[in-house]
Amino acid sequence: MEGEPANEWSERDSRLIHILSLGMTKTAAAKEVGITRESVSNFWNKNADFRRAVRRQAMDRLERDERRLASTQEQAIEKLRLLIQSDDENVALKAVSIVISKCAAISNSVLKNDIEELKSWQAEANLASQVHMPRSHA
Repeated sequence: MEGEPANEWSERDSRLIHILSLGMTKTAAAKEVGITRESVSNFWNKNADFRRAVRRQAMDRLERDERRLASTQEQAIEKLRLLIQSDDENVALKAVSIVISKCAAISNSVLKNDIEELKSWQAEANLASQVHMPRSHA
């Protein structure tokens, strides 16, 4: 671990990088590779290249998974589009139901976010008006 060049990790360190990049805890990762949690913590705290390697691997996996998910979503949408046009009315209605429920869920989520944003703006406006409100003399 200690003193190794950044891109020449030992097999154990490479496994540790992989395991931590999956989101496992330091305790679980340490157990998996057969070292103490303290060793993992010390190495994490003292080695910026190691931390970067874990983060880079996690980001690479996330980007790869996002691309696969986007591709799968496109295929699913195309399949639903074809099913909506099915001659079997039950199949077509089920596909329509799925599309409508997903659109409603998205709309509901967007609406909730918009409402929260409006509430935040209103709270800020109320606070600003209180700050600039002239004081009444009693």
